[in-house]
Amino acid sequence: QKTGFPVHWYEYFQFSHLFQTLKCRAMTKRPLTLLENQIVSRKTTTRGWLSLFYKSLVLGVSTTQMSYQNLWQNDCNNRISSQSWDIIWNSPSIRSQFLCIQFQFIKTVMRWYISPYRLYQISHKFSPYCLKKCGLVANFIHNWWLCPHIRKFWGNVVGEIEKITSIHLAFTPEAILLDFCNPPLKNSINKHRVSILLTAAKACVASHWISTDPPTLDTWYNKVWNYFILSKIETLSLKDQNKKGYEDYVAIWFPILGYLTQKKVLPENAIYTRYTFL
Repeated sequence: QKTGFPVHWYEYFQFSHLFQTLKCRAMTKRPLTLLENQIVSRKTTTRGWLSLFYKSLVLGVSTTQMSYQNLWQNDCNNRISSQSWDIIWNSPSIRSQFLCIQFQFIKTVMRWYISPYRLYQISHKFSPYCLKKCGLVANFIHNWWLCPHIRKFWGNVVGEIEKITSIHLAFTPEAILLDFCNPPLKNSINKHRVSILLTAAKACVASHWISTDPPTLDTWYNKVWNYFILSKIETLSLKDQNKKGYEDYVAIWFPILGYLTQKKVLPENAIYTRYTFL
């Protein structure tokens, strides 16, 4: 009080010393980010700010590749361009009305699941080998793709999808796990149909992540039926407001349920008739 300094003068000097260090000075001299450049260059101070921030969040403000992108490139042994990532993040799965489908796609792409080998790196009390007893070290891509038992499951699923859609899918991790078909599918109905069927298969693999048994086609059939029930509830609740959405819903699911009914592989509680879509 005698010197006239504020009551918290000690904290003030701490912050003052911190911001006068060379480290903080270097931070203030760094180049501006894309978002900061857009803010500085804007002439208006009242309109468009919310749209600017939203666009930056959607498109990203960094031109450098994210860590998960580099990891996917290493696992796929193939360079995935920024344009390809734009296509991946515009997949029908990410734009689905159902959170379970969105979350499954996001968790797969963002590598949310922890492999046995990663657990072994954290603590040696865990085994780094595949729980499916194939005898190989189980890293992330092994659990999703390289394990012989999982590859057999993917082969069966892709064969079923090709029979349902009459579309040939490349048997690669980019096409199956990231929904990145090259060349991309042009028909939006086919895109949604393939995306739903692949997401159902990914959910099956994820549900057997720590199981000694691999997923089976019966597991996949049940998951596809569950997705149909979700789609039916959502679509019929908005049928009067969105007639185009109802037409797309019928176009997407009619071939799927027709094929599964013909094979007699629907769940026991599933009843499929001409009134199923109503």
